[in-house]
Amino acid sequence: MKNLSENKKVTELGYNNKRIDISIDPLTRLHVFRIAQFLRDLLKALNENTQNWEKIIDRAIYHALNLRPIKKKFKLTLYELGLVSFWISLIEAGISKFSLPRLILIARKNLRKRIMCKRILNVLSFLRHIKYSYNVEGEVMYYVKSALREIFNHPYIKNKLNQPELIERYRVEILDEIDKIISELYETMNLSGFSRRVIAACCLYIADKIVCNKLDIKPLLSARIIAQVLGINQFTILRKYRIFKNALGMKD
Repeated sequence: MKNLSENKKVTELGYNNKRIDISIDPLTRLHVFRIAQFLRDLLKALNENTQNWEKIIDRAIYHALNLRPIKKKFKLTLYELGLVSFWISLIEAGISKFSLPRLILIARKNLRKRIMCKRILNVLSFLRHIKYSYNVEGEVMYYVKSALREIFNHPYIKNKLNQPELIERYRVEILDEIDKIISELYETMNLSGFSRRVIAACCLYIADKIVCNKLDIKPLLSARIIAQVLGINQFTILRKYRIFKNALGMKD
C-alpha cells in the first residue's frame, strides 16, 4: 500500500518537462543528462520503477539548474548537486519514502559515486538558512503530515478510531496541537541541533497525549508506532521527548 500511495503522489504532481529549458549550452545539456541518468540509476538501485518518478527527476533537474551558482561555492560534484536537488524535490512533494543517509549510502556503495555526506549536509543547511525551500517549522510539519498519512492506515489506529467523525476530529486537533508545540519549541529552545524527524516524532508523541486527553480516550501513538513510520529508533523518541516536554513546561 505504501508504494502505491508514494507513486500516486509522484505521478500527480503535474510538473511539466517544458519547465526545463533544453535550449541551453552543450555542457549544461550534458550535465542535465548525467544528473537525470544518475537519479534513474539511484532509483533502480532502490528497486523503484523509474517511469513513476520522471516528474520528480524533472523537478530535480529544474532545481539543479537553479542551484548551479552554489556548486562552486561548496565544491560539489555533479552527482552531489543532483542528490541535493532530488532531496529538495522529495521534500516539496511530501514523499518520505527514503532517508537522506540511505540515498547517500546507495549512491556511494552501489553506484560508486563520489558523494560526501558533509558537503550534502552543508548545502542543505545553507539552503535552510536562506529559506530556499523550507524552514525548520515547515520541514517538521512535512514529516508530521507524511507520518500521519501512514498512521491513519495503521491497523491498530484504524481499529481505535473506527468512527469517521472521530478520525476527522483527531486529525484536526492533532495538527493544530503540533503547530502550537512547534511554535513554542521554536521560541524556547534552539532546534538546529536536532534531527527534523526526531522533532516531528516527539511532537506527534506529545500532541497525541494532549489530544486524546481532550477526546477522553487513551493515547493512540506509542513511540514504537511513530518510530516505525518515521524510520527512527523508538528509544531516541523517548529520550528526546523528555527534553521537549521540559522545554514546554509539561508535567508528567
